[in-house]
Amino acid sequence: MKVILTKQINGLGGIGEIKEVADGYARNFLLNRSLAIVATPQAINEWQEKVKKQEEQKRIAGKNASAIAKKLSGLVLELKVKTNDEKKLFGSIHKNQIIIALAEKEYFLNAKDLILPDHIKTVGDYFVGYNLKDGGSGKFKLRVISDTGNK
Repeated sequence: MKVILTKQINGLGGIGEIKEVADGYARNFLLNRSLAIVATPQAINEWQEKVKKQEEQKRIAGKNASAIAKKLSGLVLELKVKTNDEKKLFGSIHKNQIIIALAEKEYFLNAKDLILPDHIKTVGDYFVGYNLKDGGSGKFKLRVISDTGNK
């Protein structure tokens, strides 16, 4: 029986491969566990269409990621934090603080996407790197500003 593999199966093949297997193996194992579908002409056409759509979605996601990366590369993100008289922070800057500040400017990233320099514990300019999941990477400037809270 010919089947299209829907999952990677060690010793048999990878996703999307068409394989000839024993009828019992196909019915009792592969089809029963949704590891494959019967390779009818219609199923093959549907599978090929599905693959084309997935490739198109990946291409669009990559294009969007590179556009976001291009916008981010020119960004200067200002972050006001409480400091002492010597311009040292009470603690350090965390990725979550940067993610929130980026979200306020309508850049939606994950903490995993950011690459911080060493601990940011003083006022000043820093470069924060990023690697987007769908492609695109670079750096943007993070400007840490003192907010002493004086009235």
